Amino acid sequence: MTTRVLLAGTGSPEHRQHHQRTMYLPAIRQLADQGFTVAGVWDLAGPGNGPRAADLAAETGAPLVTDVDSALATGPDLAVVCADPAVPQTLVDTLQSLDDAGVATLMDKPTLLDTTTLTAVAERFPAVVAGHPWRFHPALAGARPRVESGGIGRVRAVHGELLVGPTDGPHPLGELRNLGVHALDVVQSLIGDLRGRASAVVSPAGPDGAGEAITVSLRCEPDLAVTLLIGRAGGGTGTTARPGMVHRYRILGSHGQLLLDLDSPGMDVIGGTSPRVMFGPSAVAAQVAAVAAGDGQPGLAVAAALGGVLDALAESARALRAVDFGEASSAR
Repeated sequence: MTTRVLLAGTGSPEHRQHHQRTMYLPAIRQLADQGFTVAGVWDLAGPGNGPRAADLAAETGAPLVTDVDSALATGPDLAVVCADPAVPQTLVDTLQSLDDAGVATLMDKPTLLDTTTLTAVAERFPAVVAGHPWRFHPALAGARPRVESGGIGRVRAVHGELLVGPTDGPHPLGELRNLGVHALDVVQSLIGDLRGRASAVVSPAGPDGAGEAITVSLRCEPDLAVTLLIGRAGGGTGTTARPGMVHRYRILGSHGQLLLDLDSPGMDVIGGTSPRVMFGPSAVAAQVAAVAAGDGQPGLAVAAALGGVLDALAESARALRAVDFGEASSAR
């Protein structure tokens, strides 16, 4: 069986983050033995986004298309949308065209939209899946049923660290909405809806290309403590440090605990151009395959709910006080 994937959009011209090339194309290649292939590259931005789309089409050998009719003519079973958050109407028009055609859709980085806009998009397109791949990591997928079944008793606390290398650099909209959402999504996927009180301290980005250093503290109802450390290392001058990450969580229960390392299983290759080599399909590949198979979670409503938590954290960092947050979302 062949699954044809349409790569729609290449992100924002204001930032070098290019997830179609660095995340989704590698995932499709990992899934090639299961019949996944690139159907086409849809340039949503035109010349304003430079050569990204044309270069991506040339790399994949797939057709470059610039209008909805040509995009749908590629016969996609699944679309991955990486739209420019600064042009939300283009995103809405794209999602509407894909929805009308019945194409399963995965949206990258929905929380780069402001929460009000994201909430409206989520209500209009409930079938669109948020690009939150870490919940599909095998370690987290294995831990979730143990937590839900009470295997470690009542969850009392979660501590997480998400520290990444320079890679594509700090995001202009801030690392809280860019990186922090992934750590929050891991927590949400484990314990469900997040409601309570939020505190955050955000240290400014460094001159060497480092992103903000963020410390998050949540007191979630009914009585659960969450602490998260989030940051991006700078490139520095002449550094040869690998662009890897620290991504791990400790879940403390009344009758046990779980330790999750989401940067494993893998190995470090000294001197290689891709120094971190993972074993098995990536979390991104696992999510792409799940969406193609009909898994509709996490929906954009989950991302919008996390957007509310991010807003509370941003307000806490600005006002130097704790901020209440949280309304129930429909699913984990």
